[in-house]
Amino acid sequence: MGDRRSGSSRSSSVQIPWFWAALLVGCAFLGVVWRKASYRIDSLQHQLDLVSVQLQGNVQARVGGGAALGNRAIGEVQSLVEENLQSQFGFQEQAQLLLKVAAEVKALRKVQTDSSRRRASPQAPSAISGGARVQIAVGNRVEPTTPAPIVKTIPRPSCVNNPAIHYENTGQIIEECKPKPPATPDPQKGWPTKAYVLTLNMESQAMKDRQKYLGKNGIRVDSFEGVNGRDLWGSEYDYIYDEAVKQNVTYHRSPDTGALTLKDQPGFLTAGERGYRGTMRKLFGRLLLKKVTGNVLVMDDDALFDCDIWNKLKELLADQRCGSHVQSNAENGGVLLLGSAIWINGTYPERGNYCAGWKLTDADLKWAKQNGGETANPPMCFNAHRKTFGTFAVIYHSSVFQRIFDWLVEGTNPKPFDHIFPEISKAGHIVRVAYPPLAVQDVRHESQIDASRRAQHDMSWRAKMHRWGDLQKFCDPSTSKPIALD
Repeated sequence: MGDRRSGSSRSSSVQIPWFWAALLVGCAFLGVVWRKASYRIDSLQHQLDLVSVQLQGNVQARVGGGAALGNRAIGEVQSLVEENLQSQFGFQEQAQLLLKVAAEVKALRKVQTDSSRRRASPQAPSAISGGARVQIAVGNRVEPTTPAPIVKTIPRPSCVNNPAIHYENTGQIIEECKPKPPATPDPQKGWPTKAYVLTLNMESQAMKDRQKYLGKNGIRVDSFEGVNGRDLWGSEYDYIYDEAVKQNVTYHRSPDTGALTLKDQPGFLTAGERGYRGTMRKLFGRLLLKKVTGNVLVMDDDALFDCDIWNKLKELLADQRCGSHVQSNAENGGVLLLGSAIWINGTYPERGNYCAGWKLTDADLKWAKQNGGETANPPMCFNAHRKTFGTFAVIYHSSVFQRIFDWLVEGTNPKPFDHIFPEISKAGHIVRVAYPPLAVQDVRHESQIDASRRAQHDMSWRAKMHRWGDLQKFCDPSTSKPIALD
């Protein structure tokens, strides 16, 4: 018995230190884990606490409307915290980025909202139009008044090259100037001296089909490789969900300044629109370098042409009003769109940002008819205005090459390329659109300029919207037969 007690004591004296050592090591390990977890939790909580400060900071630019983006982002971060606290907190970087984007969006929207409120609130200026402020006593009250504003008289010209845009600017209905025929006959009779089909794939079958189709109709077409905006700048774009409109909102983050711009804000361009501008800058820069004169037909590789393009184009170019300004030896050349896209009816005769549209175009066609006399044939073209878009098939005279290139190089508030037509018209050049069109855009595919244009897949709907007429008169360049609609 005594020996067994003695042996048991020796065994206990050996095991107790190992037990306490293991316990101490375990506690130390748990302590380290807890400290790391606490640090992560504190860091995330700190990010959430900073939201109220961040929403008031980082004011960079031109974004307006609604605070739902920021609130939505806060909710998403909180849900991330709840869902990921047990996964070693590897999402912290993602949460911080989401917070930063949402904070900037909300702050920038608040700036424009406040600015709009300031513009809407009535303010009594101390002086208007150079006149001093006047006060009139009415009983015990003093009423501030101001002299009548000085009305600037707008000169009324005898005629203008573009009555539509002139009406947008002034509200005046002025007769269109008679076209000036070239001093000497154009041996080409306005027929394109050069033609290019723009493509992102030099092996594209669509490009080759158009070369072959137009070649049969007397137009030699060279391929021109465009700038792929998605490859170059696609990584600069992302989106965030906007609870206010119940959809994703695309934004662009400048890699140089970090400035954030939403899609519906001035200065925003999709990667495809930036690529198209780059393509046209490359093209017109090359035309200037080679000192090309005359006129050039430029088309996209999804343009569809009238099945009788040979005769229809000759007839259009022979019309003095529609074709003389693109003849190779024109005194002051311009631009002729073989088709266009007008999206709205507009508010004409009411002026404003949306005055232009089909109503103004109808008025322009009526004015052209009246200007030509009662016996004149229906006009074959109309004047482009601020809502005339589309560059799928356009003839440019060499006199506008430099102006187009300069507009593309100028970097303030860049716009999609088809916003250039009012600028060319403003400079005194004629910009007109074939009516009915001789070319339309094949929209039975996703746009390479703006992939968000989902509705464009419906060709019949687009034809009705843009007044393209019977689509069966346009040929599929791969078959030289009228296009087949689903």
